[in-house]
Formats: sequence, C-alpha cells, structure tokens
Amino acid sequence: MTNIDFVGYLAVCIIAAGTPGPGTLAVINQSLTKGVKRTVPLIVGIGLGLACASVIAIGSLLYSYTISPWAYQLIGLCGACYLCYLGLKLIVSSNKSMDIVSEEGVLANSSLALQGFYISLLNPKTILFFLAIYPVYLNSTSTFSVNFINLTVSLVLITATIHTVYSVLCAKVAKIIKINTGLIMRVTGIIFLVFAIMIVSEIIRGLAI
Repeated sequence: MTNIDFVGYLAVCIIAAGTPGPGTLAVINQSLTKGVKRTVPLIVGIGLGLACASVIAIGSLLYSYTISPWAYQLIGLCGACYLCYLGLKLIVSSNKSMDIVSEEGVLANSSLALQGFYISLLNPKTILFFLAIYPVYLNSTSTFSVNFINLTVSLVLITATIHTVYSVLCAKVAKIIKINTGLIMRVTGIIFLVFAIMIVSEIIRGLAI
C-alpha cells in the first residue's frame, strides 16, 4: 500500500465517520443532554465495535468467503432490534428525571460503552464497509498484518476524533442555548426507530429478490 493509497483511505474514513448514522446520532444526543465527559465511554465503545467488525471482515476475507446473505440479514435484524430498543428507551426516559446518582454513574459508563459497541458492531453496513475496502488496500501478503493494523487503527482513531469534535461542539451549543433534554431524547429515539425500520425494509427487499 503506497502513501497515496493510504491518504485515499484516510479520506474515505473521514467521509464515512462524518456521515450521519446511528453512532454519530448517539454521540450527538449524549453530548447535548449529558456533556462531553459522559459521552467519552460511548465513543470508546463505538471504537471497540469498529475494531471487532474489522476482525470479522478480515477473517471472512482470509478464508476466501464472504458473509452469507442469511448472516448479513441476521446481523441487520439484531441491529434493528437493538436500535428499536434504544429508541423506545430514549422516548420513555425522556419523561423521567434526568438526575443521576454518582454511584449509578459508574455503572452508566460501562452501559454507555456497551451501547456504543453494539451500535457499531450490529450495523451491517460497518462490516460491508470493511469487506469493500480491504481487498483494495490489503493486496500484499508481505505487509498484510501491518497494513491491516494500520487501516483498522486509522479508522478507529478518525472516527473517535470526529465524534469528539461533534461532542465538543454539541456541548458548547447546549451551554449557549437552553436545551430541552426531553425533546432531544424523544427526537433521537424516533430517529433510532426510523433507522431500525430502514434496516428491516432493506432485509425484506433482500429476501424478495
């Protein structure tokens, strides 16, 4: 992989990470309602999910087979169910008190990390992204391992950086403008439900072909 190839890959990563999706939406919602510090675990979880998806994709390519349609559909269905769960949870929680006890905050950090992990890993388009990109850039057996690590780490770091920028900007907006956290949570919940419906619709179209 040449330096020009790597720069091209970085550009693709920046576009992919900056494009609105479930992960970005979760970061924006968390930043607006809780602040940057409470968004960090979510960003870490998203990064770990990306790394795991990368390993799954490279394992598929190494053994010279692609993920079968039923496996892709199963991942998509699990992702849709999880997004639906998150959406309903946000809508219901929007009517409750937003006060968090410090003791619960520790548990919430791990929950946020898991939430980010599942959002990232259970998004079928994440694995498809790796399956589409890796054959282009991992074309040398002598530098395969090094390139794989570089590509994975680069995507995780770029995604984390962009999400951190989003988080800081949203937190600043929340300080300047009085944010109705309940409304933000309800809107985010509805968008999560829309994402879930879109994934299920895509699966149904795939079954119909």
